[in-house]
Amino acid sequence: MKYFVCFLFVGFICAEVNASASVAARPFIMPIAAKVAETSKDGKGWQEQGAITVPFVQAEASFRSSMNQSGWAFLHKVPLGGRNARALYTWRKGANELTLMLWRINVNKTGFSWGIANSKERKIDTTGSGR
Repeated sequence: MKYFVCFLFVGFICAEVNASASVAARPFIMPIAAKVAETSKDGKGWQEQGAITVPFVQAEASFRSSMNQSGWAFLHKVPLGGRNARALYTWRKGANELTLMLWRINVNKTGFSWGIANSKERKIDTTGSGR
């Protein structure tokens, strides 16, 4: 019985360390109602995707607040489609730019995806040549 209790305790500690490590790796405070469904660390697309169980406008406000609390400076909002349908948002913190996409799933649920790009590593064509 003593070994079983010890095993449970060690398992609990390992789970807590893993959970806190994944939260520490996230560059901003995730809104409370947000649930991550998919994570990618390959650097080739969205880092996390999921849904937040609030209407679109409230999700937008929750993510803006989270980004501001985490030290990100808001840059742009790009509406995509109809009113409150979809939008892209960008923030900057140091040399990093974070892009967030929100879209309406239904009246009380909003989807989200976010990813980070290092602005110093991106090559931006300012010549207009397209290369």
